[in-house]
Amino acid sequence: VTTYKAAGFDRAHQMRIYPPGGIDGSDEGKRKLLVNVFHGSGRCSVEYSLDRGAFQPMTLTPQLDPLAEVLLSGVVASGKPWAVAVPCTHMWQADLPSPPQRGTHVVTVRVTDLYGRTFRQSKIFAYR
Repeated sequence: VTTYKAAGFDRAHQMRIYPPGGIDGSDEGKRKLLVNVFHGSGRCSVEYSLDRGAFQPMTLTPQLDPLAEVLLSGVVASGKPWAVAVPCTHMWQADLPSPPQRGTHVVTVRVTDLYGRTFRQSKIFAYR
């Protein structure tokens, strides 16, 4: 059994959640929820709940991690010009049925890994 440990975080921190609206909240009207499950694979189950509703499945969708894209785009001087963002193979996506209403929301993500362990993480976000 292996366990991923993100640098600077406790062992329970197993994912990065990108709520609808994008990394900086500027993509108003968007419905896409993204989750980077750090030790994820096609053998994981990933689900989300919006505002304590029923859990809904997410789909494994390899793509750029929005934070890596910002950090490696040249906007932030990394001192490593050879480092470029590449599609992440452990990104999950869900397209919400409709954009969240304006206001504050909470999204909870539940991951069951290939060993049957379950991890939960929540993120509060404001949708303008």
